[in-house]
Amino acid sequence: RIPDALRETLPDFEFMSGVLTSRASLVQRYGYFEMRARMPAGKALWPAFWLLPADKSWPPEIDIVELVGQQPELVVTTTHWVGPDGKHSSSGCRTRKPETTTGFHTYGALWTAEHITYYFDREPIAHMKTPPGMDRPMYMLLNMGVGGNMVGRADADTPLPASYDIDFVAAYALPGQPPPCQPRRAAQDVNACNPR
Repeated sequence: RIPDALRETLPDFEFMSGVLTSRASLVQRYGYFEMRARMPAGKALWPAFWLLPADKSWPPEIDIVELVGQQPELVVTTTHWVGPDGKHSSSGCRTRKPETTTGFHTYGALWTAEHITYYFDREPIAHMKTPPGMDRPMYMLLNMGVGGNMVGRADADTPLPASYDIDFVAAYALPGQPPPCQPRRAAQDVNACNPR
C-alpha cells in the first residue's frame, strides 16, 4: 500500500511497486538473458522479467517470464511483435512449474535472428521463430506489478507486503554479434545504442 508519507505525491494510487531496468546500463541486440528468482504468490501479484526496445518503440516485447499471482504454478512466456498487417501480434505459452514460489529458479530466453527459446532452470520450455522486425536492441526489466489486466484488481485478499526475491540477472552476447551497448543516463547515450 502507498505509505502515508507519499499519499500527497501519489493521491490516485492505492499500491506501489518497484522496477529494475538496464536501459541506462546495458542495451543489446540478441543474446541470452537470465535471472534467478523466487516468485511471490497471491491475488493480483504480477512479477515479470522482460525485454523492451531501447528506442521506446512497442512492440516488440519479449516476456521471459510473467506470473499470475493466483496461479503461480504457470510460467507465462510471450513474444509480441507487429504483424505484416501492421497490427499487434503475440504468441505465448503457459508451462506448469509448481515450485516457482517455494525456491529459487532460473528463467531465461535465448533471442537470435532465427528463433527465441524460453528456459526454466536452463531447460527449454517454449520455442518460436523470431518474428520479422524483432531486431532492435533491447534492455531488461524486472518488475513486480500489483493489479492489472492479466491479474485483476488487488483487494483485501492480496497478500501485502509481497516480495519478488531476485538473486541475480545476467545478459550474454552471442558470438559474432556486436558487444552490448552500455549507455549512461542521457537520452543521446541510449539512442546511440540503436542501429542507424
